Amino acid sequence: MSSVNGLRLRIPGSNPREDVTHLEISVFYQKAGMNYASYKREPGGIYVSVTPVKIADGMVSFILFSGTKRLLETAERLNRKRLAAVGERVEADVKMQMGSTWQLVQHVCTERGITIEAGVPA
Repeated sequence: MSSVNGLRLRIPGSNPREDVTHLEISVFYQKAGMNYASYKREPGGIYVSVTPVKIADGMVSFILFSGTKRLLETAERLNRKRLAAVGERVEADVKMQMGSTWQLVQHVCTERGITIEAGVPA
């Protein structure tokens, strides 16, 4: 499977730890194919992922399988305009703290014990 990145947001945590300082939200297009981590076939389309990351000294690191992703729209092929439009919608949902992407952010925060700062940065 290959993917094309669209939007990428980073939200600082209010309780930075040794392994997590931010949440990274990515919107990307992924071709249909086998996910070798879960041994399941995944449809092609536009996905959003939320991953806890550590940013220090200009480096970004993360722990494998610590985040999650969700299919937003199925698509047989890449449409960059549609990817950008979905990215804008995700960014608006995160800023307004509502919608399915915000629920995904809350899920990752609960699972990993992360608290994000009040008032998501613009």
